[in-house]
Amino acid sequence: MPDKSTLKRLAATLVSLLLLAACSSTTQTGSHDFTGVWMREQEVLHDSTIVTYPNERGQSFYKVYSDDGTYYLVYMQRQGDKEHLFPQHTATWEVRDELYIERGDTMDATIHSADSMTVRWQGITETWRRITDSERDRIAEVSRVEMIQQAKDMEAFLLALSRREYAWRMRLFWWAMGAAGIIALAFAIYGWLMRRKKKEIEQRLHEIEQRNLLTPKKVADAQAEVAADFFNSDYYVTLRQRIQDTGRLSSDEWQQMEEALHPVYPCFATTLRSFRLSDVEYQVLLLLKLRIPLKDISTVMCKDASTISSIRSRLYQKVFQKKGGSRDWDDFIATL
Repeated sequence: MPDKSTLKRLAATLVSLLLLAACSSTTQTGSHDFTGVWMREQEVLHDSTIVTYPNERGQSFYKVYSDDGTYYLVYMQRQGDKEHLFPQHTATWEVRDELYIERGDTMDATIHSADSMTVRWQGITETWRRITDSERDRIAEVSRVEMIQQAKDMEAFLLALSRREYAWRMRLFWWAMGAAGIIALAFAIYGWLMRRKKKEIEQRLHEIEQRNLLTPKKVADAQAEVAADFFNSDYYVTLRQRIQDTGRLSSDEWQQMEEALHPVYPCFATTLRSFRLSDVEYQVLLLLKLRIPLKDISTVMCKDASTISSIRSRLYQKVFQKKGGSRDWDDFIATL
């Protein structure tokens, strides 16, 4: 959208066109014929101050009367060695029953001649005269220069606007391309990490399977005896009793549980941590490996039994990349 200064220039151009049309029209002389261009020569204010035009600010006021009952008030402003036209306002006029009516208000107008009149309204007296041919030519020249300048300004404005629009669209395009590139890179990295993680898990599962298959029977029997001794030990019995009585474990007790379980199942902790479990998930599985009943696990972890079951089934799907129940996960934990 053009800014206010541009709109003002366009308005000035429109008024200049109307002014030119009025200046170039042939006016009839008559007692009440105002059609044409009039210049304000003098103004007597309320305090009897007399202002002559052009005034001390270099302003000249012109009233362009159209034959359709409309007039246009414009002023010419001298700035240095140049003059510029600016619109003031537009209103209606008419002569009815020998009375001059402007903007709906009846004014005291005295017609001195075909080219001179005085208008008195609200205590201010204005003297107007119809402009001469030389003045008309000067205004026409200013109008022509103004219109040429306005056209150049508008062309420059539209060009600047198109460049800003193009630059904005290009920035938006490159931002979109950059964002798309970052998203694509993030997905590529995520996919690579997931493939790498899946490969590591598959390798770990293969090692577990091979270890269980290749373990000699004597070694397996010896491991079973070590496990039996642990689950009959005073430490384990005391641990079970404490969990049943209080349902709480301190951080030191969690550490002691892991250390006590290591000689029995040397690969258990290392294998689980390779799956990148959360602390809650690891603690649930630690209690599960210690053969703590599910209701006691729920009490220690302060979670519902359904939540404990959900954790186990979710871990099975996470590790094996397929759906499975909580019992399927328990069977896998038993092999570790």
